[in-house]
Amino acid sequence: KNISKHAVYHPVKLPGTLWSIVVATPESQVLEPIKQFGRSWLSIFLFFLVALMVYAVFMVKSTLRTREQRLQLAAQQQAMEMERMLSAFIDEAHIPMAVVNVDGRVEFMNQVCTKEFGYNHDEIPTIEKWFDQVYEDERERQDYRLMWQENVRQAVVEGKGLPVMEHIIRCKNGAHKDVHFGFSLHDDRILMVMQDMTVRNNLLKAEATLRAQQSKKSKMEAIGLMAGGVAHDLNNILSGIVSYPELMLLQMTDTDPNRSLVKEIFSSGQRAAAVVEDLLTVARGAASAREVAELTRLIQEFIDSPEAKKIMANHGQVALHFSPGPEKYYFSCSPVHVKKCLLNLVINGAEAIKGQGTVNLSCRSVSVDVAMASRFLIRPGDYLCLEVSDSGGGIKSADLEHIFEPFFTKKEMGRSGTGLGLAVVWNTMQDHDGTVQVESDDDGTCFSLYFPASTEKVVKQTKNSNGLPHGQGELVLVVDDELQQRDIASQMLRHLGYQVATVSCGEDAIDFVRDQAVDLLLLDMIMGSGLTGRQTFEQVLRLRPEQQAVIASGYAQSEDVQQTMAMGAGGFIKKPYTMEELARAVQEVLTL
Repeated sequence: KNISKHAVYHPVKLPGTLWSIVVATPESQVLEPIKQFGRSWLSIFLFFLVALMVYAVFMVKSTLRTREQRLQLAAQQQAMEMERMLSAFIDEAHIPMAVVNVDGRVEFMNQVCTKEFGYNHDEIPTIEKWFDQVYEDERERQDYRLMWQENVRQAVVEGKGLPVMEHIIRCKNGAHKDVHFGFSLHDDRILMVMQDMTVRNNLLKAEATLRAQQSKKSKMEAIGLMAGGVAHDLNNILSGIVSYPELMLLQMTDTDPNRSLVKEIFSSGQRAAAVVEDLLTVARGAASAREVAELTRLIQEFIDSPEAKKIMANHGQVALHFSPGPEKYYFSCSPVHVKKCLLNLVINGAEAIKGQGTVNLSCRSVSVDVAMASRFLIRPGDYLCLEVSDSGGGIKSADLEHIFEPFFTKKEMGRSGTGLGLAVVWNTMQDHDGTVQVESDDDGTCFSLYFPASTEKVVKQTKNSNGLPHGQGELVLVVDDELQQRDIASQMLRHLGYQVATVSCGEDAIDFVRDQAVDLLLLDMIMGSGLTGRQTFEQVLRLRPEQQAVIASGYAQSEDVQQTMAMGAGGFIKKPYTMEELARAVQEVLTL
């Protein structure tokens, strides 16, 4: 067969001739290495191609993995930075915060939480330890523990929000605070935000107390205005009931069969006048003139008084106890009203005791700071505290807010009391720029009366005189628009040895003294028409600058009375007055 061959010629030079070496190879043998080389290179190429593709895939995966790792690292760094920022924010926040796991582990407490309540994280590692530390009462602690567990369960399982709540907790230093709790669930962690509401709640309580006291004050003042008007009219009526029987008794012998009846009328009139006196005290601004007095001396004078002895005699199993110390407590007061307060409080204390018991009187000095003054609605400063406590059964909490209201009483039928006793105490303390506080439980009741202390130590001594002072024929002009009052005053003054003239109005009094000098005016302050007692005295002084006067009024010492006394009127007596009261008032002014 025909075979294609490939030949290679190589010339060989020999001397004188030319030879060639020819190598002939079949084409198939010549092409076989080339084909083999091509196959080898194709294999190598395919291998490298596959390797390159594998490498490319590896590189892509590696690049993606690296990118993913870089992104994850950036995300982790961002998360760590955010966590650091949130931790710093929580730790430096101005309100207490804590992070609690749903399993009860306390993971974090900020600085304010530790500062506010005193507990650090080591002391409160779990929510159970929190309950043990901040709730004193075992039953309360168990209730809050069960409430927490149920709220967490509902939040995690049922997807409900954790309710806000407010509790009173105990701090590490023993103080108690009203704390408002707010909760926010994030995954398996609960952020607790705690806000101290103690100051706010105290302010709200103080505001409510202030509103209640202002309402009470307004009500008491309204009742006082009514009481003052009623008391004035009653005193004018009682003058006849008190004074005429006294005049009749002066004219009756000890054996007169009607003497006991008249004496009983006189006594009843005096008791009615005492009730009216209480009404006048309820009328704000009705306190008598002030003088500097020593508190322990006033208390002792009350204990030694017939009124106190009568109270103790009526309650034979009750002891009245007072142990004064060496200290002297001076204050500006109306001694009559201070003793009236003692009388009412001792009566109440004695009647509150069933069987044997004790009514204790005590006094001390107290420095009232701003917080205490705000609570008591008085000015800060030095006060004297007069306390009257008893060992009775206490006052019901529902009655405490009403006990100072006029005519509010819980006394049994047939026992003493008009319902004005504590109203007199409350109004007396208001007039003295003080306050009365009361504490009561099953072991008894304590009334604390706070009087502003005085730096003065000059105590006005009560003038005592034996016998009824009589006049020496001095002329007294009685000025009163009530005929009955003029008649009573005239009879009493004549019996006491004075000359008497009477007029029914201020204008007539001015005309009288213009024509004739008088030794003394007995001057009513409120007259039906025309000039008042103050206006009358003003005009009389223009005519007689040295004119002496005694003021007689159905009111206590009102502003008009005080102004008239400041102008020179030397005495004051309140209707209805007895002959002794009139005699001493007139003598005191005439001997000035």
